[in-house]
Amino acid sequence: MPTIATQSSTRSTRESVKLYDDPNRFARPPGIELGDITKIHGYQEFTLSDNAVSPLPADAPLAQKRTLVEHYFDPRFMKGKTLLDIGANGGFFSFWAHLSGATDVVALDMDERYVKMVSDAAIYHALEGIRPRLVKAQDWEEPADVVLAFAMIHWLYSCTASSRSSPP
Repeated sequence: MPTIATQSSTRSTRESVKLYDDPNRFARPPGIELGDITKIHGYQEFTLSDNAVSPLPADAPLAQKRTLVEHYFDPRFMKGKTLLDIGANGGFFSFWAHLSGATDVVALDMDERYVKMVSDAAIYHALEGIRPRLVKAQDWEEPADVVLAFAMIHWLYSCTASSRSSPP
């Protein structure tokens, strides 16, 4: 089973920590600043208003992902669709899908803090049609027209940890 060993400054003791016990160890801390322009922090760093969502400069990888998939978020494609965002994190893609015309967006995450942030932001900006859910992917059975799994590696590792699976 993969572990991270940490040593004290004297190197006299070693503490073994399983990665899946603390999957957010190296992530930016989650946070939200509600306002006309809400700022969401954590795995995703972005701003949200009543009609726009945009990556913050601190999150270049999110901006790159946005560029790679932007043609799917065109309202001509997204309008009227249902969307399932597995591992939604702060909800960037969930909010973007909703603002692009998706009628029902499920933002699935296993971290209660992120689910609450998505919920708080959706309520504050009156973005009805976004349903944040604290559920593991394997426990979700509702179909969707579009399924996003951008956090799949993180989810696969976290969800299989209890089955004693480990990388080769």
